[in-house]
Amino acid sequence: MHFDLPVGNVASRNLVYCSPDDTLAHAAHAMRTHQCSSILVKDNHKIIGIWTEADTIKLNFNRADIIYQSVGSHMTSPVESVPSQTRIGEVVALFRRKGFRHCLVDYPDGSQGIMSQTDITLNINVDHFLTLYKVKTVQELCLTMDSSLAFAKAVDIMRLRQTDAAVVIDAHAKPIGIITQADLVKVIANGNISLTLEHVALKDLIVINKNDSLLAAREALSSNRIRHLVVTNDEGRVEGMLSMRHILHFLQLEYSSQLQVALSKRDEALKQSMQDLNLAERVFEFAMEGIIITGPEGQIIRTNPAFTLLTGYSEEDVVGQTMSILASGKHDPAFYGQMWHSLKHEGKWSGEIWNKRKNGELFLEWLTITAVYNEFNDITHYTGLFRDVTEHREQEEQIRHLAYFDELTSLPNRRLLKDRVSLAIASAHRKQHQLAVMFIDLDQFKRINDNFGHSCGDDVLVELADRLKRITREDDTLARLGGDEFVILMPMIHSYKDISTLGKRINHVLKEPFQLTENQTMHVTTSIGASVYPDDGSTVEDLLKNADTAMYSVKANGRNGLQLFQEEMAQRSMQHFTLEAALRNAIDNHELEVHYQPKVDVKTGAICSSEALLRWTHPELGHVSPAKFIPLAEENGLIESIDQWVMNQVCQQLKQWQTQGIAVTTAINVSPISLRHRNLVKEVKDLLNHYDIQPELLQLEITESAFIDDIEGVATQLKTLNDFGVTVALDDFGTGYSSLSYLALLPINELKIDGSFIQNIPDCKNSDMLFKAITGMAKNLKLKVVVEGVETQRQLDYVKQLGCDVVQGYLTGRPSTASVLEAALLKQNALETV
Repeated sequence: MHFDLPVGNVASRNLVYCSPDDTLAHAAHAMRTHQCSSILVKDNHKIIGIWTEADTIKLNFNRADIIYQSVGSHMTSPVESVPSQTRIGEVVALFRRKGFRHCLVDYPDGSQGIMSQTDITLNINVDHFLTLYKVKTVQELCLTMDSSLAFAKAVDIMRLRQTDAAVVIDAHAKPIGIITQADLVKVIANGNISLTLEHVALKDLIVINKNDSLLAAREALSSNRIRHLVVTNDEGRVEGMLSMRHILHFLQLEYSSQLQVALSKRDEALKQSMQDLNLAERVFEFAMEGIIITGPEGQIIRTNPAFTLLTGYSEEDVVGQTMSILASGKHDPAFYGQMWHSLKHEGKWSGEIWNKRKNGELFLEWLTITAVYNEFNDITHYTGLFRDVTEHREQEEQIRHLAYFDELTSLPNRRLLKDRVSLAIASAHRKQHQLAVMFIDLDQFKRINDNFGHSCGDDVLVELADRLKRITREDDTLARLGGDEFVILMPMIHSYKDISTLGKRINHVLKEPFQLTENQTMHVTTSIGASVYPDDGSTVEDLLKNADTAMYSVKANGRNGLQLFQEEMAQRSMQHFTLEAALRNAIDNHELEVHYQPKVDVKTGAICSSEALLRWTHPELGHVSPAKFIPLAEENGLIESIDQWVMNQVCQQLKQWQTQGIAVTTAINVSPISLRHRNLVKEVKDLLNHYDIQPELLQLEITESAFIDDIEGVATQLKTLNDFGVTVALDDFGTGYSSLSYLALLPINELKIDGSFIQNIPDCKNSDMLFKAITGMAKNLKLKVVVEGVETQRQLDYVKQLGCDVVQGYLTGRPSTASVLEAALLKQNALETV
């Protein structure tokens, strides 16, 4: 019995779908048409649920409109799924534990199949086992119902009794048919639920005697394409019911128990080997290895039960036959000739051999044959001992493949690449020629995974690997290091032109867009860095590191290009590494500080709010510009902890000012990563409640990049905070996509016009027109307009003339410590009270 068989070998690929808005009648008709017991519910190409025969028992057939209700309101969701390599035994346990009868099967190529209890029972090779047990060992009591009973009432009773079938009897208590969940589907499909059981139950009652074998029961279920049998005694009276589900549960429990008993008995027999005169017979009977005894000419004399378990042949099937009955056809005559030569001259042979089971399935076994001699030194018998090593061999091959090849693309992995680069270096050194390593990285690959899912991203990587394979030379090595990183080893180049030529071929194969979904394509570009032996390094590590450094130089300069390694790149990379290491310790070393820049009311000239700005002073590096360390923090994952630290510092300061009678709304810049990847709403509320600060005193400043990929998710968070009292400002408006649609979707209170617009005003006519258009639009949307970068009185007069609300810039106040802003606010408050 192959409970260890992968479920993907048994699952059906014929899937039937419907929409969640389809009626139950429509779904039932589809199931009847395709002769299946389940239908998958798909919405926008995504499977969201499953409706099965088992779900029909839950329906209220007393409602006249039940068949017109949508499948979506009665389906089971989500649908359980398992990888195709999952063992059948695990799926059987899953079915039993969760009460399922179906599950999806996910294959490595992205396709899917479906597995049911019936599929398992019909496909696993258990014939020899089922013959040992009778129907009465598995049957259960059946529910009987009168044929005059209304269909809807019958379903209520079945649901109450938690049974999936019932025997229908006439007025004389004689069985006339059976009602199952399949009949419920049939009634729904036909649309007439106002029936009695007499019109619903099957008239052809399929019965089986309780003393028949379980194999006969399974064959009856299979040949009649049904899932239930009525069990009768020798007098023909109904005693119970049997289904595929009962057989499968019995197999799981009883077979596992039998294997454990057999193993226990074998161990016991081995322990008693020196004392028990029947040791050989007991070992023979209970050994888990197959044992076969032949005569001197190879005719089979006897086999043990494990032989039957492993091959499917009973002892009666093979006695008198030769071992050729198991021949697979995979070995030539020379193989068997060598085997018999060893047996005749050495008296033994052992090795791996492919044989064939009774059902035609090939399997690999480790076979040991030993000659048995009589007192005259003549061979009287041969004994063969074998075990199935197919799965072990497959696991070894898989482990060997995984050790040196990438699982997704089947390309060489990092380990194999390093081996080949090392060999190529040795060859290049001997023959005095150059070699090249090209490091290839997809540009903005994360956006594909985030927007279309990792499965789609995997498809792109596989397609890219196929395209790159087509343009590499026979001696070249194309490898995948992981993620979206690929490497091409050119073991010999004549000049740097060879690298440029290959780079052009890569660009050429990327001209065709990649198919992301059925209706969506995308052009993909790559950043490529190259290093050359011996110019850029003489070791594997140096060549790979320098090619990687050159690739990152392409990334930093706008992506989609090819760059050869230069020594200055290594220096910049080291500086980048040093800065990143220092940034990781900046918070703990108290090197970060929050400065505050005032925002001034255009009409009154008074400070009306402020913006919190992060500053970093390193003991050796000095003042580090935010333009350098903020992108670095976003790149290495530190930005979220920095955002949390800044928010906590600002809230502490607001609390301190509040105790001094200062109430000034302060804006905090929230990075796109923080907004997308953590629970911003909860964190802000917790801080405001902890410091007992009015929500109106806190403002969040966001940029377009924070929501460009997920406007709905960001809008939901910001609206919740806006309703709570926290205001939202859109920063750097006009420098990005500046789509007008999101201004209507997002809960924005304030629009900040980037300082680059004010620099050339009013002398530049185009800048003047754009500025006026933006301010006019903002006023119509009733947004407060803040102008950044105001540095001259002329610019301030211009802004005031257009009716802007607030200015922020060096003219009205530079960023400074909290104490400086505090002093200015206290002075302003004092003047207001005079």
